[in-house]
Amino acid sequence: MPDLVVTNLAGQSELLTDYKNLSRKRKVNGDRSLTFFVVQTLSNAHAFPLVCEESTLEYMGDRYRIKGIDERAIAGTPVKDVSASHVFFDIIDVHQYEVLSPGTKNISEIMSFALKGTGWTFSIIDAFGTIKLEDDDEFGNDNALALFQRALELFQAEFELSGTDVRIRTKIGSTPDFQFRFGHNVKTLSRNVNTNDLSTFIKGYGKELTEKDIKDTSINYASRTGTWADVADPHHYTSQVGATFTASFTGTGVFFRHYADNRGGVWEFVLNGDKKKRVSTWSSAAQTKVVELFRNLDEGTYSMVATFKGDDSKHVPSTGKGTSRGWAYRDLAGSNKTLDIYRERVGDERFSCLAEYTSPMASVYGIRHAPPVKSDSITDQAKLLAALKRAIIDKPEISIELEFIELQNAGFTITKPGLGDTVPTIYEPLGVDVDLRVMEIEDYPESYQSPKVALSNVRRKFADVQFDRAKAILDKIWDENSGKIRYNVYTEAVKKATAALNNSLTQLEYPEGMGIIARDPNDASRFVAVRSSGIGVTTDGGETFGEAITADGVTTSLLTAGQIKTNNIQIIGNDDLFYWDGNYLIAINATDPNRWIRLKSGELYIKRGGIYIERPDGYVVVNDGILQNDFNINGATPPFTDTPITVNGYWWQTIETHPYNCQFYTFKHDSRYLKVRVGLYAESASGGSRISVTDTNGTILAQRSTSITDSNDDLPVFGETLTVDLGVPTGDMISVYVRLNTGAYGSKAFGRVIRMWKEG
Repeated sequence: MPDLVVTNLAGQSELLTDYKNLSRKRKVNGDRSLTFFVVQTLSNAHAFPLVCEESTLEYMGDRYRIKGIDERAIAGTPVKDVSASHVFFDIIDVHQYEVLSPGTKNISEIMSFALKGTGWTFSIIDAFGTIKLEDDDEFGNDNALALFQRALELFQAEFELSGTDVRIRTKIGSTPDFQFRFGHNVKTLSRNVNTNDLSTFIKGYGKELTEKDIKDTSINYASRTGTWADVADPHHYTSQVGATFTASFTGTGVFFRHYADNRGGVWEFVLNGDKKKRVSTWSSAAQTKVVELFRNLDEGTYSMVATFKGDDSKHVPSTGKGTSRGWAYRDLAGSNKTLDIYRERVGDERFSCLAEYTSPMASVYGIRHAPPVKSDSITDQAKLLAALKRAIIDKPEISIELEFIELQNAGFTITKPGLGDTVPTIYEPLGVDVDLRVMEIEDYPESYQSPKVALSNVRRKFADVQFDRAKAILDKIWDENSGKIRYNVYTEAVKKATAALNNSLTQLEYPEGMGIIARDPNDASRFVAVRSSGIGVTTDGGETFGEAITADGVTTSLLTAGQIKTNNIQIIGNDDLFYWDGNYLIAINATDPNRWIRLKSGELYIKRGGIYIERPDGYVVVNDGILQNDFNINGATPPFTDTPITVNGYWWQTIETHPYNCQFYTFKHDSRYLKVRVGLYAESASGGSRISVTDTNGTILAQRSTSITDSNDDLPVFGETLTVDLGVPTGDMISVYVRLNTGAYGSKAFGRVIRMWKEG
């Protein structure tokens, strides 16, 4: 019998005995609870007082928190009826005060935010798409349980618990080798068929538009006064100050269409003798404009007068002051009319997208309308249509409750179904022969009472989206023509393993109570053990199993494979959450879900974080997202030029044999090399000319000499490049001098710096 351990809020734990009628209840995406009845006895006197509100119970690997107690006395003996909920639901006491920023989100981002600070981790097992949070779709500022349940709704996901990890799937459960059948393993059964919600047609509405009006029609002005110059439709204008045009319309808004150029002037519009708006028809470039005049009016009929006011005070007409034109469109034949009239959106116009779906079952039941679906999070018609297909109930809802006998010795690979499993159900007396899903299980682990199972095809909240990729995956590995696995699927590791098996490097043993052992005949300490608890590989005779597959997961020290194909990989650290969701490689800061790094092909996106790039020599080029390179090389101003150096046109010149300073340069040491392109020539070949680059101590870093005497020669004009090795970058500011001297006193030397830059 499993142990039941009770722990009170003070941390005192005791083993509880003498309890009765213990039952567990589990539902798909819902209740996980434990109930029992306990009588105070001498043997449990130390534990009985700990059975109180908010104490925890540990049973068969799960922890529950006592939420309900009915205490009373029977014949003077204290008794308690206890009900406890799984501790996962304690996350209702954690409040997420922050709100996720709007934008496209994947399920890992949403779950990281919802479960932050709860002590629970999560694993995304299947592939999910993304959702878009609009500016007014607030996700946050609520308790963690409410946010978790909303996340399940948004992604149509289901969950199961494993230790302190929440495993998220499109659909939990499987299709086991099991069936419920009358006279075989079904003890009692009741069936309920409900067609109250049966429908075959459904309509959906996406997010409601923020703009409450829509363009209805376009009209020309009705009348005008003053002198007008009608060049040609639609370009009408007047230059007479005080000229007017009028119009009447029915609606909620009006826009003005006009030509605009550098001769344009100003119109003043007055609506119903009250509201005013000025519009300039001046523009530096000739163009047509449509300008909002009045919007968000109460639906009604309005009269409007436009009066030409003359020049735009900010722009003098190109034809001269006082000659501006009041441009206004008017088009009798086309659509370029003076005014665009807006009206309130009505009916379906109010929504960003619409969709309708008619089920194939309409051919059986006729057209039956379901309540329309409205979603403030959907703006795409394809997504809305998918939501409609999930929402409609186009088949009779079948619910069956049964008790079944566990067949522990009847040869079944699974003696009882699991939560979420789809199980064939056959019950001839009631005419039942359907595949139904296990939506609820109530079992009694410590008695012979048959478990109760609720089966249904009813779509539960959060729980009915499934993406079937089995056929696509199968096609990649199975060749229908040959009836064999495709050869190119095998990796070298698989081929070697296959060869080892086929060459009988192992043999099978069946030791009593130890399952199956496949032992290496060359080393008895190396073997594979196959047991009901899992598969293990040992190299030390069974002392340890470094490689193992169990119901709790896979443990391995080395994984050899050509490819690992998975929908989601998640690594949870102390500071960050790393995962691959099938679209991106993402790292999220565990304390700030709005601080993350996302990587995909062709894009690295960093939000509220920095990037660090270190060169091979150790210098950090980019530090916390900030480029550390300074591209400037600045010469001194005024030039740092010694007296023996004079300037002759574009050239420095000197007659001194001692090198004197031509200029002083300062720059940041963020590159390995300094490149200096110099020009150089001499008055006489015998004297020559030399230019050098030195540090502040006078040490020559690089130099070049020449005896060329022609300043128009390619060499002195376009020069040569001196390379200075500055060493490993330090980021410090350093300086160099450029110096010039002649080889023979009195013979002029000429030099110049054509260009200077950093490299490497």
